[in-house]
Amino acid sequence: MRTLASIASFLWLTAASLPAQAQPVDDAPADDSQAGDSPVDIEATAGEGSEEMAESAAPIEKTGPGAELRKALERLKTEPAQLAQGSEVEAELLRLAGGSEPIVEALYDLGVFYLRLGIQDKAATYFQQVLDRAPDFSEAMAQLGVLAAARHETEKATSLIDQALLLDKYCAPARNYLSQKALNEGNLDEAIKHCRIALLGDPNNMNAYLNMAIALFRKGQYDVGELVCESALRIDKNNAPILNLLGLIQLKREDIKGAITLFQAATGADLSYLDAHKNLAAISLNFKDFELAAREFEAVLKIEPANTEFQISYALALRGLERFDEARKLLKDLLNRDPAQLDARYNLCILEHEYIQDLQGALATCREFQSRLDKKHPKYKEMELRVKGIRETIKAMEEMKKLEAERPPEPEKPAEPEKPAVPDASSEPAEVEKSPEASSEPAEDKEPEGGN
Repeated sequence: MRTLASIASFLWLTAASLPAQAQPVDDAPADDSQAGDSPVDIEATAGEGSEEMAESAAPIEKTGPGAELRKALERLKTEPAQLAQGSEVEAELLRLAGGSEPIVEALYDLGVFYLRLGIQDKAATYFQQVLDRAPDFSEAMAQLGVLAAARHETEKATSLIDQALLLDKYCAPARNYLSQKALNEGNLDEAIKHCRIALLGDPNNMNAYLNMAIALFRKGQYDVGELVCESALRIDKNNAPILNLLGLIQLKREDIKGAITLFQAATGADLSYLDAHKNLAAISLNFKDFELAAREFEAVLKIEPANTEFQISYALALRGLERFDEARKLLKDLLNRDPAQLDARYNLCILEHEYIQDLQGALATCREFQSRLDKKHPKYKEMELRVKGIRETIKAMEEMKKLEAERPPEPEKPAEPEKPAVPDASSEPAEVEKSPEASSEPAEDKEPEGGN
């Protein structure tokens, strides 16, 4: 059941096969030293030197369309809100990709732009336009393979990825796709191998760093995974997925404060990055920071309004804030849409019994929950005892009310006599202090002084 104590086990970490940031193809590494950014020995696994890549690196334009394209892409890093239809960056990419002589790299980056927005058909159109003009553009070939895989066209996806690697064995999108596939299959060493080869082709590829760090994280090699993340952040200090993964590493070390700080940095770097919002919400709820948890669950539900798991968790945060009516409404709405939702019914039972203390409502909810459980269910015995306790409490309260109703009224007490008025002290004559001589009382005998 979804309870407060179990929230922290739900942690989110998504591997990547798409480019974290679209890059012009002529942005090859300027020198071999960048390949050493990763603390993991990339060349040892790749089995290839980086000399041929350095020899083929094209000079980076400082002016002209290439520079304009890089400037537009840099804005996507520094201004995440620009990743939206109707943005200035989209307009600039469309300009560079338009006209009688479109820039092929701009066509590719438009494809990546729409891919990151989830507009797959539009992305595929631009990737195909790239291949129509440059059939050896391996990255576009690989992206079409990724899209085919998303449509569950496995054979087509494999064929396109293989073709991309024949064109360029270092092709980062193809290698990232293979690394993600290996991660999904639990083949962590294979995933790391593909990441290393991708970084030979593109030493700044953030998704290769991310997938490598995820593989190391899953292997329990947290120190090395942290070093990979730190290398990535030297390239892009505001990369939300990397910051999120670093937060998970700190959580494994039981550094709760450090984890929260990194999750908050990830959400600050990219408000749309759901994994970080989910992790921040889960850890905040588990450690009873209900206000922060509620804010983060609200952020998640704006993007995933039908996410039942997070609706229930949001109800728990509202319960912690003593916003009981809102929590109850949320859980009841869930049950109206899906009466078989056991987690929602269980938490409504707890809310009505222990917090709202609506015993009749709690009895009905808890009995309904119990009726849907098999007797071997781990919550069945708990519900049996809870329902019994609620019934006994209701019975005891009813008996107390009955006794109160049957108790004869107490006889009226006779009215107390009126007390005489106390005279005002200020109206009484002042008492005259008498001297001993004037006293009517006999003087106290005293022993004679001295004497023979």
